[in-house]
Parts: sequence; C-alpha cells; structure tokens
Amino acid sequence: MKKMFTLAAAMALPLLAASAQAACTLEAAPQIPDGKTATLDQMKATQAAVKAYGNDYRACLDAEAAAANAAAPKDEKPEAKNARAAVTAEAYNASIDKTAALAASFNDAVKAYKAAQAK
Repeated sequence: MKKMFTLAAAMALPLLAASAQAACTLEAAPQIPDGKTATLDQMKATQAAVKAYGNDYRACLDAEAAAANAAAPKDEKPEAKNARAAVTAEAYNASIDKTAALAASFNDAVKAYKAAQAK
C-alpha cells in the first residue's frame, strides 16, 4: 500500500509543480519601438524594460520551487524531486529564450536608431 501511495505521489508531483507554476505569469513583452523614428527617451525606456523583462517571473518560479521543495515529503524519491526540478527548469529556460529574442529585437532597433541619427 505504501509503495502504491509513493508511486502515485511521484507521478502527481510534476502535475502539481506545473499547476503551482501556473501562478507565475510571464508578463507581456515590452513593445520595441521603430529605431528609425524613436526618440532617445523611448530607446532608454525600452532598454530598461528589456533588461527587466522576465525578472519577476523567474523570481516567482524560484519562490514556487522553494515552496514545493519545502512542502515535499522527507522520504521523497529522487525521481520525483528531479521531475519537479525539470518542470521549473523548462519554464525558466523558456523565459530566458524569450528574453534573448526580445534583446535581439531591441539590438536591431538600436542599430536602426544609430543609423537614423547618423544622417
């Protein structure tokens, strides 16, 4: 009976981790202005927004993971702990990928801005 409960708990943990992380929401990406027509103030504000993008989400993921680890049973199987960590890592890495893509778009806008200012 104890083995069945442990197996059921281990199988449910990734689902619980995913639902716990549902409380963490990645905010909408900041709008990147057209570098050809943007003002310096718009570019500076966008730069700050791009740098901050995803930080709250990743902090939420860290807090949720810490709470899940604290709530885990002491006799938790390593497989269950690893599954929970994998779910968190996947969400974290996806947000990093989105941040990198956003930064690349902003860099393109900066190049366009600099070219427009050189004229």
